[in-house]
Amino acid sequence: MDFQRQFVLLYLYDATTLKPLYYRIFPGNMKDVSTLKNTISISGLEQCVYIADKGFFSEANIVELERLNMQYIIPLRRVNKKIPYHQIKDIELTENYFEHAERFIFHAQGFKLENRTIELFLDGKLKEQEKNDYLKRINTLPEDFSKAKFNEKIIAMEP
Repeated sequence: MDFQRQFVLLYLYDATTLKPLYYRIFPGNMKDVSTLKNTISISGLEQCVYIADKGFFSEANIVELERLNMQYIIPLRRVNKKIPYHQIKDIELTENYFEHAERFIFHAQGFKLENRTIELFLDGKLKEQEKNDYLKRINTLPEDFSKAKFNEKIIAMEP
Protein backbone atom coordinates (compact mmCIF):
# COMPACT_ATOMS: atom_id res chain seq x y z
CA MET A 1 0.00 0.00 0.00
CA ASP A 2 2.81 2.41 -0.89
CA PHE A 3 1.36 5.22 -2.99
CA GLN A 4 4.64 6.94 -3.82
CA ARG A 5 5.33 7.61 -7.47
CA GLN A 6 6.91 4.63 -9.18
CA PHE A 7 9.05 4.23 -12.24
CA VAL A 8 10.64 1.39 -14.16
CA LEU A 9 14.28 1.62 -15.14
CA LEU A 10 15.00 -0.72 -18.05
CA TYR A 11 18.66 -1.48 -18.78
CA LEU A 12 20.14 -3.31 -21.74
CA TYR A 13 23.47 -4.93 -20.79
CA ASP A 14 26.31 -6.33 -22.83
CA ALA A 15 26.50 -10.09 -22.19
CA THR A 16 30.31 -10.24 -22.21
CA THR A 17 31.32 -7.07 -20.35
CA LEU A 18 28.17 -6.91 -18.16
CA LYS A 19 28.14 -3.14 -18.66
CA PRO A 20 24.96 -1.23 -19.46
CA LEU A 21 24.64 -0.29 -23.13
CA TYR A 22 21.33 1.54 -23.06
CA TYR A 23 18.65 2.53 -20.57
CA ARG A 24 15.17 3.95 -20.56
CA ILE A 25 12.91 5.23 -17.78
CA PHE A 26 9.15 4.58 -17.78
CA PRO A 27 6.57 6.04 -15.42
CA GLY A 28 4.61 3.65 -13.19
CA ASN A 29 4.63 -0.11 -13.50
CA MET A 30 5.52 -1.39 -16.97
CA LYS A 31 2.98 -3.98 -18.09
CA ASP A 32 3.19 -3.79 -21.86
CA VAL A 33 5.60 -6.25 -23.48
CA SER A 34 5.66 -4.16 -26.68
CA THR A 35 7.50 -1.47 -24.66
CA LEU A 36 10.39 -3.92 -24.33
CA LYS A 37 10.43 -4.61 -28.05
CA ASN A 38 10.33 -0.87 -28.82
CA THR A 39 13.21 -0.21 -26.42
CA ILE A 40 15.33 -2.85 -28.12
CA SER A 41 14.47 -1.38 -31.54
CA ILE A 42 15.28 2.18 -30.44
CA SER A 43 18.60 1.04 -28.93
CA GLY A 44 19.76 -0.37 -32.26
CA LEU A 45 20.64 -3.75 -30.77
CA GLU A 46 19.94 -6.74 -32.96
CA GLN A 47 20.37 -9.63 -30.53
CA CYS A 48 18.77 -9.31 -27.14
CA VAL A 49 17.46 -11.71 -24.48
CA TYR A 50 14.90 -10.35 -22.04
CA ILE A 51 15.56 -11.53 -18.46
CA ALA A 52 12.78 -10.85 -15.97
CA ASP A 53 11.92 -11.74 -12.40
CA LYS A 54 9.14 -14.20 -11.60
CA GLY A 55 6.70 -11.34 -10.98
CA PHE A 56 6.61 -10.70 -14.74
CA PHE A 57 5.55 -14.27 -15.52
CA SER A 58 2.08 -14.69 -16.92
CA GLU A 59 0.83 -16.72 -19.85
CA ALA A 60 -0.26 -13.50 -21.56
CA ASN A 61 3.23 -11.98 -21.26
CA ILE A 62 4.88 -15.17 -22.54
CA VAL A 63 2.51 -15.38 -25.51
CA GLU A 64 3.22 -11.74 -26.34
CA LEU A 65 7.01 -12.20 -26.07
CA GLU A 66 6.74 -15.15 -28.43
CA ARG A 67 4.44 -13.25 -30.81
CA LEU A 68 7.07 -10.50 -30.98
CA ASN A 69 9.80 -13.15 -31.59
CA MET A 70 11.68 -12.07 -28.47
CA GLN A 71 14.04 -14.38 -26.63
CA TYR A 72 13.42 -14.48 -22.90
CA ILE A 73 14.32 -16.05 -19.57
CA ILE A 74 11.67 -15.81 -16.86
CA PRO A 75 11.53 -17.92 -13.70
CA LEU A 76 8.33 -19.81 -12.95
CA ARG A 77 6.64 -19.35 -9.61
CA ARG A 78 6.94 -22.39 -7.36
CA VAL A 79 3.21 -23.02 -7.53
CA ASN A 80 3.27 -23.34 -11.32
CA LYS A 81 1.73 -26.70 -12.21
CA LYS A 82 4.11 -27.08 -15.17
CA ILE A 83 7.04 -27.75 -12.85
CA PRO A 84 7.68 -31.51 -12.66
CA TYR A 85 8.98 -31.68 -9.09
CA HIS A 86 9.62 -35.41 -9.44
CA GLN A 87 12.51 -34.55 -11.82
CA ILE A 88 14.41 -32.77 -9.06
CA LYS A 89 13.68 -35.24 -6.25
CA ASP A 90 17.30 -36.44 -6.01
CA ILE A 91 18.93 -33.45 -7.70
CA GLU A 92 21.46 -32.97 -4.90
CA LEU A 93 22.86 -36.46 -5.58
CA THR A 94 23.86 -35.53 -9.15
CA GLU A 95 27.05 -33.98 -10.46
CA ASN A 96 25.09 -31.16 -12.10
CA TYR A 97 25.82 -28.06 -10.04
CA PHE A 98 27.67 -24.77 -10.22
CA GLU A 99 28.77 -22.10 -7.80
CA HIS A 100 27.03 -18.73 -7.79
CA ALA A 101 27.22 -15.96 -5.17
CA GLU A 102 29.15 -18.22 -2.78
CA ARG A 103 26.57 -21.00 -2.82
CA PHE A 104 25.92 -24.03 -4.99
CA ILE A 105 23.00 -24.32 -7.40
CA PHE A 106 21.89 -27.74 -8.66
CA HIS A 107 20.59 -28.18 -12.21
CA ALA A 108 18.31 -30.90 -13.59
CA GLN A 109 18.01 -31.87 -17.23
CA GLY A 110 15.94 -29.30 -19.13
CA PHE A 111 12.90 -30.37 -21.10
CA LYS A 112 10.53 -29.09 -23.77
CA LEU A 113 6.96 -28.16 -22.91
CA GLU A 114 4.64 -26.53 -25.44
CA ASN A 115 7.62 -25.52 -27.65
CA ARG A 116 9.31 -23.87 -24.65
CA THR A 117 12.41 -25.03 -22.84
CA ILE A 118 12.13 -25.33 -19.08
CA GLU A 119 15.29 -25.58 -17.01
CA LEU A 120 15.10 -26.74 -13.39
CA PHE A 121 17.41 -25.40 -10.70
CA LEU A 122 17.53 -25.87 -6.94
CA ASP A 123 19.05 -23.22 -4.69
CA GLY A 124 19.03 -24.69 -1.18
CA LYS A 125 19.69 -21.34 0.49
CA LEU A 126 16.77 -19.72 -1.31
CA LYS A 127 14.54 -22.67 -0.44
CA GLU A 128 15.29 -22.31 3.27
CA GLN A 129 14.80 -18.55 3.09
CA GLU A 130 11.35 -19.05 1.53
CA LYS A 131 10.38 -21.45 4.32
CA ASN A 132 11.57 -19.00 6.99
CA ASP A 133 9.76 -16.07 5.37
CA TYR A 134 6.50 -18.01 5.26
CA LEU A 135 6.78 -19.13 8.89
CA LYS A 136 7.44 -15.52 9.98
CA ARG A 137 4.27 -14.42 8.20
CA ILE A 138 2.23 -16.85 10.29
CA ASN A 139 3.06 -14.63 13.28
CA THR A 140 2.61 -11.28 11.57
CA LEU A 141 -0.35 -12.04 9.25
CA PRO A 142 -2.23 -14.99 10.80
CA GLU A 143 -5.37 -14.16 8.81
CA ASP A 144 -3.53 -14.99 5.56
CA PHE A 145 -0.86 -17.48 6.67
CA SER A 146 -1.08 -20.61 8.80
CA LYS A 147 0.92 -23.71 9.63
CA ALA A 148 -1.68 -25.81 7.82
CA LYS A 149 -1.19 -23.74 4.64
CA PHE A 150 2.58 -23.97 5.13
CA ASN A 151 2.30 -27.76 5.26
CA GLU A 152 0.47 -27.69 1.91
CA LYS A 153 2.98 -25.30 0.33
CA ILE A 154 5.98 -27.24 1.59
CA ILE A 155 5.14 -29.95 -0.92
CA ALA A 156 5.85 -27.42 -3.70
CA MET A 157 9.04 -26.35 -1.96
CA GLU A 158 10.35 -29.89 -1.58
CA PRO A 159 11.69 -31.74 -4.58
